[in-house]
Amino acid sequence: MPRHILARTAAFLLLKDSRSSYAIEGEHPPQDRIQRWGRAIGDAGQRPLDPEELLRLQRIVIGDVRFVKLGFRREGGFLGGHDRETRKPRPGHISARHEDLPALVAGMVAFDRGPAQRMDAVVAAASLAFGFV
Repeated sequence: MPRHILARTAAFLLLKDSRSSYAIEGEHPPQDRIQRWGRAIGDAGQRPLDPEELLRLQRIVIGDVRFVKLGFRREGGFLGGHDRETRKPRPGHISARHEDLPALVAGMVAFDRGPAQRMDAVVAAASLAFGFV
C-alpha cells in the first residue's frame, strides 16, 4: 500500500477515534480540539515516556493556554456534580491526591522502561492507560 494512503488512513482513524473518545465522555469539543487530541495520540510513543513528554502532549491537546493552568495538578481533582438540595458533592471520579502525582508518574515511567518492554504492546498500553487514569 502506498505510504500516502496509509498516512491518510491513519489520520482519518485517529480523528474518528478522537471524536469517539469525546462522545464517550459526553463532551462536544470544538473541531480544532479534536484535531489536537488526534495529533497528541499520533505523537504518543514517539519519545520516551517521562514527565516532560506528558507535559508536551498536554500542550498539544490544550492549545490555547490563556485560560488553563498547564502542568501537573497542585490541587485535588473531582469530576461529578452536586446534590441539588444539600449542594454536597456527588463524585463520578476522584483523582489521586496531587501530593502523590510525582511518585505515581515515576511509577508509570519505571513500568514503561521496565516490565512494559517485555510485555505484549497492547497489554502494556492498557496497563499504562489504567495507571494514567
